[in-house]
Amino acid sequence: MKLPLILLLFCFCLDCIATTRYEAVLTLKKLQERTRDGLRYQEFVELWKDTDCRVGGYLDRMEEGREDRTTLSMQRVMNHYGFAKMVWDYKFAGPEFKDFIVAESALGCKILEKYPEIKKETSAGEVIDWIPNTRVAGIRIEAAVGVIFMKASMELSELFRMMHGEHDESEFVHQTTGYPKDRGR
Repeated sequence: MKLPLILLLFCFCLDCIATTRYEAVLTLKKLQERTRDGLRYQEFVELWKDTDCRVGGYLDRMEEGREDRTTLSMQRVMNHYGFAKMVWDYKFAGPEFKDFIVAESALGCKILEKYPEIKKETSAGEVIDWIPNTRVAGIRIEAAVGVIFMKASMELSELFRMMHGEHDESEFVHQTTGYPKDRGR
């Protein structure tokens, strides 16, 4: 009885993993588009699970020592989105929602080390602000996640350039999906 269940799980896992680099990058592109459009935490968690399964599975399958520039770039994109999830998870951890991470906490220091641009004002306002009713500087979680998404998006755009020179990203999507490209008709 255990063997059929194991085979079923194995087949499901194989279906989940991207088989080519293009499929993996297309999966990242879908996540990028959704994060650009704005989405709720739970939507992101579900998309992240699928992306992590597909792209993470693809990266895990890569032969050790066979890492090239595009594979390393793909890993960096995954690291950005994984870190964004960890930061966003913090907001919903515990009995009450949090809007800030204390800037001098271990997580706050890690965020500022990895993403020093958070110290600058963004179009959405300041990312670092005083936590209400305290004299403690805090990192606005939602704004920090936005900055991390932006960084992932920039890395993914660089990955496209590495893979296809200066070609338009929409051309890449057309090539990998096989769907007709809309030429504005």
